[in-house]
Amino acid sequence: MRKHLLLVLSLGAATAACTSLLGDFTVKASAGDGGSSSGGEGGGTDTCKAVTSDVSVYLGQKATLDGSGSTTTSSDSLTYSWSVGAVPPGSGVATNTLSGGSTAQASFTPDLPGDYTLVLTVSAGDCPPPSTPATVHALLPQVLFAQGSIAGGAQASYVVADLDGGPPHPVMCPDTVVTSVPNEIATFAAYAGRAYDFWEAPAGQPSNYAAFTVDFLGGNYTTHLYAGTTASGCDASLPHDLGTNGFGPSPFGTQPRFNKSGTRFAVYDSQFNILTFAPDGSSQHTVTQYGTGQSGVAQLDPLGRGPAYNEPPRVAWNSSGTELAWARSNQTTGGWEVVTAPDQPNATPTLYMSCAGVTPREITLLDDGSIIAGYRASTTSGENIFQLTADNQQKCQVEHQYTSVSDASTAIAADFDVSPDQKTLAYLQLDPSVQDASLWNLSPSGQYPGGYVYIVPINAGSPPTQVSTQPALFGPRWIGGGTRLVFTGLDGTSDSGPPKTSVVVISPDGGGHQVVAQGDGVNTFVSTSGSSACDVAAGRVGPFGAALVSLAACAQILRRRRRR
Repeated sequence: MRKHLLLVLSLGAATAACTSLLGDFTVKASAGDGGSSSGGEGGGTDTCKAVTSDVSVYLGQKATLDGSGSTTTSSDSLTYSWSVGAVPPGSGVATNTLSGGSTAQASFTPDLPGDYTLVLTVSAGDCPPPSTPATVHALLPQVLFAQGSIAGGAQASYVVADLDGGPPHPVMCPDTVVTSVPNEIATFAAYAGRAYDFWEAPAGQPSNYAAFTVDFLGGNYTTHLYAGTTASGCDASLPHDLGTNGFGPSPFGTQPRFNKSGTRFAVYDSQFNILTFAPDGSSQHTVTQYGTGQSGVAQLDPLGRGPAYNEPPRVAWNSSGTELAWARSNQTTGGWEVVTAPDQPNATPTLYMSCAGVTPREITLLDDGSIIAGYRASTTSGENIFQLTADNQQKCQVEHQYTSVSDASTAIAADFDVSPDQKTLAYLQLDPSVQDASLWNLSPSGQYPGGYVYIVPINAGSPPTQVSTQPALFGPRWIGGGTRLVFTGLDGTSDSGPPKTSVVVISPDGGGHQVVAQGDGVNTFVSTSGSSACDVAAGRVGPFGAALVSLAACAQILRRRRRR
């Protein structure tokens, strides 16, 4: 006669095994590590044991509970039956909504933040039935952004906000390290958007960031680099201070970039050397120079388009996080090329592919070795986004062209981000031939960066979709393991001052619009990070138009503010 064994997942009994760093999560049973075992009723001769753990996911991610590590001494195979216990009030998750409820692995997608209790019942032979509960923690993602004051001298801090409406938590203070003068993350962090990078950890773990600030010392502005986590703050958990030496000139700070696993990030120094660090700022590698064999800022813009193009494109990483890639101009052919180098000191760059057109401001390497790049076919054409592969002669081949903006000089599809599962591309697009671009206009002839938020499948299986009517300045960026997008909303502009901005979060389907923070452009600012914001229409004028061009220009803005 068979007896049922009720086994429930034990709290904290084993470590979660993640199937994907930023995607779905699975908790797998590990025999012999705690958990429940047979005994008690019936005096059966068979024994059974199960070991498992709680799991944390971002709201909207699929949670998979794995009972395949359950064991029995019975000659009968285990059978499984999952049921749902307590759920957050209002949740629609129930036993009949589970996927795989009669298998070793059951999964569901939490529909509300909070804790979900699941129970596993297994049957094999005549094992007695012990029981224990297990919890799935569904967590809201966090947003890292810059916020601060404008009036009376810029003061700012990087902060992290949960999406529950609570106050943001500072991860860096305005007086961090430099106490004699305001530490100015400056309007550059807000309005030039290339000041920091944020690597999102699996749910429930601290995420990493690397960020530049602007210090005003002895009448001069200096770029200051910090590295911290979402657990950093204004107390003993201060971020790691990488100092001001080597970052500039004038000052200069091009956006850091983490590798896929968050174990290293890359930045440029004042000579355009590519440096990499561990998340705590240790283990520095001076890998190589951006344009080895070429010298000076001219290498960044051989076509002479002006200061808006005089920052090198962000460095990209391969999928394993062991090799770097970047786009640079080819002064011989007049086009551009992608080169790679291992993440080690004094590495020698190797040609990956060579392409025609204008050097991109951003590239991303996909796991299959292809490259996503946004660039212009010529200086007068619109900027589009492509997926590129290399032929047997290392020449660019267009696998997909995702966008087709007009050839207006201000038409762009840019500032893109690839979802963690590499299935979806999110980007900004603004085409004045078909869209009203007046909100981005800056008198008399300039233009703010930005556009509207779009997404498109990486495999180009369907056309691009506009997912928000909110005008944007920077973004979008994937958060919540790919369940949401965050960007800087453009709420209003002024010829005499900075724009009004907001931090906006939406779902990839365009729903769930949430304003996390707002800046009025007069006394306060807020901003997320952009990848290519400094490449906008040349010839902009006005005090805060200049701030969009480069960090050096931003320093001039702040300097003028101090003299008023």
